[in-house]
Amino acid sequence: GRIREATNAAVSLYGFSKEEILKKRNEDLSAEPDKTRQATQNELDVIPIRYHRKKDGTVFPVEITATHLTWNGRKLHLAAVRDITERKRAEEVLVDMNIELKETLDNLKRTQSQLIQSEKMAALGQLIAGVAHEINTPLGAIRASMGHISSVLQETLYHLPALYGHMPRADLDHQRHGADLGDQVADGADDAG
Repeated sequence: GRIREATNAAVSLYGFSKEEILKKRNEDLSAEPDKTRQATQNELDVIPIRYHRKKDGTVFPVEITATHLTWNGRKLHLAAVRDITERKRAEEVLVDMNIELKETLDNLKRTQSQLIQSEKMAALGQLIAGVAHEINTPLGAIRASMGHISSVLQETLYHLPALYGHMPRADLDHQRHGADLGDQVADGADDAG
């Protein structure tokens, strides 16, 4: 519909003089005239976003709150139009920041996962080193003992003929009989099996 009145704020917002605005229809100020016409016909109370055009051609977002009434038998609507350019910019910045935060969080989660994996591998390495140490310690002792046992055995075998040479004949026969008896016990165990 035709504009019947305009505030100084509207004059400042659109860049038209008051006289110029009063010669226009509400859809003349809209960058979306069909949507504006439809909203007026449907008597919408709130239009969260619509794009309007200033005198210099600049298109900008507005939020409209309207009251529809009848005055002196004529249908009118009173519209409060608010420029929401700064709010839209802030929303865009907020969206960009949310995207950046999400990417940072995803990156942090990846880094955390890699760190946990590295710590697991380090712990596994320490565990393996500990097990290897626990195995190597007794093996080292066994190796050292084997060397000592081998040298004692060689020395004993070296002195054995001399020891038999000094033993009385009865003791040698007794030793031999004990060895034969051991062989018989072993043979008996084989036969039982």
